[in-house]
Amino acid sequence: MKADFEGLFTDKEKEEWQSLIERTKARTDYPFVNTIYNEKLFEDIDLFVKERFEGKYENFVQIGIGGSALGARVFTETCRKNQINFICLDNIDPARIKKVFSLDLDKTFFHIVSKSGNTTETLSLLMLIYEKLGEKIKRQAVFSTSSKTGALWKIKEDLGIDCFYIPDDVGGRFSCFTSVGLLAARACGIDIKEIINGARKATEELNLSKAFACAMYMLYKNSKNILILFVYKDKLVCVSDWFRQLWAESLGKNGYGQTPVTTLGVTDQHSQLQLYQDGPKDKVIVFLDVKQAEDVNLPKIWDFEPFSLLSGRSLNHLMDIERRSTRRALTENGVSTMEIILDRFSPYEIGRILMFFMLSVPIAARFLNINPFTQPGVEQGKIYTKAYLKEEI
Repeated sequence: MKADFEGLFTDKEKEEWQSLIERTKARTDYPFVNTIYNEKLFEDIDLFVKERFEGKYENFVQIGIGGSALGARVFTETCRKNQINFICLDNIDPARIKKVFSLDLDKTFFHIVSKSGNTTETLSLLMLIYEKLGEKIKRQAVFSTSSKTGALWKIKEDLGIDCFYIPDDVGGRFSCFTSVGLLAARACGIDIKEIINGARKATEELNLSKAFACAMYMLYKNSKNILILFVYKDKLVCVSDWFRQLWAESLGKNGYGQTPVTTLGVTDQHSQLQLYQDGPKDKVIVFLDVKQAEDVNLPKIWDFEPFSLLSGRSLNHLMDIERRSTRRALTENGVSTMEIILDRFSPYEIGRILMFFMLSVPIAARFLNINPFTQPGVEQGKIYTKAYLKEEI
């Protein structure tokens, strides 16, 4: 993983940024960092998948919302090694659950995740799963939760369903290195130890997270209120979705916060780029790409432009040129840009970049004097939801 910060600042601003990095203290003694040293959990996940999943199921369905789903999506969509059909039920749209019920349910395993054990949407889907499976749910499902007072824990106790424990002090958006993310990864044939090794590497590169946090803070102070993650591989969209929650829910408080936006290259060069280039200069754009990925070579067919410019090249090479050209045009027009390039779609690199972003959050939060581990703005909507439901009884 390489990060290129050129294009963010003028020479004078760069000196200020480097001075801020030197003055800023950073830590790794957070509960979410402790999760990457839980060797027993990694062994338990491996054993569980071997004994309860492998050779028995074709489909792995993760039921959870936000941080209870996004980490699993990242690992499985970027690094899957087998033919397991991974499905993420992170919404309660009836059309999506009907698709799941069209599968062979005898060949389907369910991982039901709720840190609080009381997530309304997750519990509603659990009700439907139990209605379909009945007592078979004991062998075709596992829970991940924290609270022993939550409804999910009560069902676990009543029905005798196996359960992985999410540490109390690890919030959902920081839980990807627990069973929340790693169980699905292991079921899809991914080496979870390599994910962990990558995350551990990021803790050794703390200055990189510090540089990113300091840069985003300085740009935010300079009215860059929107952070665009411009990803140049389809498989990276899930990383951007994961990052959106991490950045927005951690730092959007007390009137502060950059709005994170997902943009896909090259597609959105033809939809969003006009705004980024000629619209308000209120954005910082972080380009994210992978150096080595599956590729397709173009044939040599027509010997006139523009075909002659394309003949013999590959689609990834074309995407690389378009990313560099887009960034150059934006930078020359006064738009703040940087890029992060992963070496390949590997468990190591994915674990590394997730931890890189996670470590940058508490650093940025300290500049804003906010707590990055709460989400008070989410809670009121939950209260109103339950109130409306009670009114209808």
